[in-house]
Amino acid sequence: MGFLPKRMFSFMVRSLSIPFMGFPGVFSCFVHYHKLDRDTIPKILAFYLNPIKERLYREKERIFNELEKARVSGDRKRINDLSKAYEESLDKINEIENMEKALNVLHNPRKDKTKLKPDAKWVEKVIAEVRDNGWNPIIDYGVRVNIEPLKELKILLPAADRVK
Repeated sequence: MGFLPKRMFSFMVRSLSIPFMGFPGVFSCFVHYHKLDRDTIPKILAFYLNPIKERLYREKERIFNELEKARVSGDRKRINDLSKAYEESLDKINEIENMEKALNVLHNPRKDKTKLKPDAKWVEKVIAEVRDNGWNPIIDYGVRVNIEPLKELKILLPAADRVK
């Protein structure tokens, strides 16, 4: 095998993963680009985000119950520690709910469709096609087109902004 075919083959077999970033320390996952389809967002919500959200709610309730016990006993140091932990759990829940909202906005069809000029570029047209009817990635359109709606909602890592 010559240099060029070998080089082309090495790029063909590599997988491309898209890093979905929720919020630091709360949620993130990788999605294999070639497996993207209309069901990707519901799968992320059902199999990853919802279990994390449920765990965070249980943790919040546990901390709240311990905080109430500490208030009854009057242990100030424990009350301070648990109050901070409770605030952190509320922040994490808020972050995961924001991520869930962003994913739902991405998945559901837009009420206000993108209005394009008649002489719009191909890229703008296909991005609107992928985004406006509920995110429906079309692998043949390429990475830039399919991740643009994700970039707009700040769902991807900041490094994704370099893809233009």
